[in-house]
Amino acid sequence: MEVNHFYSQFITADALEKICREQGRNYHSVDEFTLYRKRDMENPYFLSWAVEELSAEETELLNHLKSLPSKEGYYTVPYDLNSYPFLIKYWLLIEAGNGRGVILESTVRNLVKELNKNNQLMDWSDSIGPVKREILLSYAELPIEELLRSVRINQLKDISKALSYVPSALHKEAFVKGASESLTNTSVVARLLIQLSDENYQLIKIHAENDIPLYNGADLNEDLFNSGLVIRLENSFGVTPYEVLKTIRETNFTEIEARRRSKMRETGSKYLEEGYNALRIKVTLVGTIEPIYREILIPTRLNFYEFHIIIQNVFGWESKAPAKFIMNDHEVRVYSSDDVVTSKQLLEASMTQVDMFLTTEGEITYLYDYNSEWKHRVELMGYAAVEESIPEVVEYSGPIVIEGLGSITEFEEKYEILKDKNHPQFTDTFTWAKKTNYKGRYPKNAINRTLRRIFSKGYAITEKNDMLFNAQINH
Repeated sequence: MEVNHFYSQFITADALEKICREQGRNYHSVDEFTLYRKRDMENPYFLSWAVEELSAEETELLNHLKSLPSKEGYYTVPYDLNSYPFLIKYWLLIEAGNGRGVILESTVRNLVKELNKNNQLMDWSDSIGPVKREILLSYAELPIEELLRSVRINQLKDISKALSYVPSALHKEAFVKGASESLTNTSVVARLLIQLSDENYQLIKIHAENDIPLYNGADLNEDLFNSGLVIRLENSFGVTPYEVLKTIRETNFTEIEARRRSKMRETGSKYLEEGYNALRIKVTLVGTIEPIYREILIPTRLNFYEFHIIIQNVFGWESKAPAKFIMNDHEVRVYSSDDVVTSKQLLEASMTQVDMFLTTEGEITYLYDYNSEWKHRVELMGYAAVEESIPEVVEYSGPIVIEGLGSITEFEEKYEILKDKNHPQFTDTFTWAKKTNYKGRYPKNAINRTLRRIFSKGYAITEKNDMLFNAQINH
């Protein structure tokens, strides 16, 4: 939706009068106000200032919306002045009645782009120099047809095969035309995203959400080039044209991920029958701006109490606060003494196997510490054959989260200080953090040694025979 259509639809005469009163300006019409607002959203100085003024809740909102397709070019969200003061004050978020507000998708995209200017995904490009960087970025601005014409005919054939497109003729222009139409078609792109490997899917999704068109050659492989979602540039760099990034965002990531999990579940029994004795899972702390996740290989036939121990260790949680796992129709409490109020069937962690629920549902939730509500999303990513039945962290992103803080927002405020040694509060915050479970660098090797020590006993760990837990209780 264009800016003028958006404001003409949602700005009434009364609203325009209120805008003039609040801003001390005399806008003669909605069109005039729209012109100024459009100039602001194209002004790098306004955008730079705007993202500095955003509240934590506003930043969280933008990071949530960036992964969702918009309805008719705008998003409908709660209209809450306490949570979204800047967006409301500057009429980026407009009241739409019944406690709801609307915000234009292009506004979200512009603010997200500004928030992500220092995104770590693009840090590598600083080494190639600003001129080279601008030249590479210029490719993303090209029409998809023009960019595809630079691709070799053999690779165009591979792209057409991935897109399930059969050209009417075998000359290059026919392949270019068909691939261009397919890569800007949301249903075709959605099918591609479902078929990608998890590593490639996550890479494409993160780049699309954050409007980052360039890829480091080290992150790329032939499957991505052959999909057409990334076009090969010189020296193995890759680029996704902005119009394709837009198409990717317009797919429904929630639905795509559900279908990816469904596809994985359908083949789950087959994998296990063929001798795969481990699951590859991804555990993500929900609600953070910077991704915090751990990918773990866990042996099959674990109980949920053992799974709880694994998550505690890989995230650095140290207290024995109440915790539970949440599924569609069941909840599993970790400790038998925990109070759990639920309408679902309640199960005991020590008596319940993980395999059945993960391979059936594909995704479950782990909730740790009911007061702070540290919520974790647990996703089944694949199957593996391992020689030893020992859990192992294989990939990770983000730091150890500081124990005892009241919320994710509070942690992220502390973490921003800890990342900047020149921050005036760094010394005091660092001294305080050293007394907690916080670690400046994620100790992957140390955690894997701990997991090996815990799970090399050769028998199932339960609440009753967990010597460490019982020793802490008795102490």
